[in-house]
Amino acid sequence: ARAGTASLTGPGEGIRARAVAVVADLLAVAQGHRTHPHPFGVARVGARFVPEYSAQFYLRLDYSDTFGIVRQVGEICERCGVNIHSLLQNPIRAGELATFVIVTDRVTSGEVRRAAAMLEALDWCR
Repeated sequence: ARAGTASLTGPGEGIRARAVAVVADLLAVAQGHRTHPHPFGVARVGARFVPEYSAQFYLRLDYSDTFGIVRQVGEICERCGVNIHSLLQNPIRAGELATFVIVTDRVTSGEVRRAAAMLEALDWCR
């Protein structure tokens, strides 16, 4: 099952600590626990939602293997102004769906959204 798009920013405690916190939150919701409506206190006057921000992003691509995927990803990222910091692709077995992940350099959320939309439109992207 797919959960949709997720964006996590800011300093973390490391992958294990974050995963434990996410699982604990999911279990709490499933068990019917409720949280305080303002867990960090009353909203500050003047606080505002910022729809566009700069950060490093983590992109996970599930795909059906074919020739030229990494090249296409690089070209789309270049067109959208998204510089790739690192890319990890595990070995692929014939006939299997595969996954690779990209960590970007610091870019804007809009640039990443544009790149993600273009990538999702490709026939090999799952």
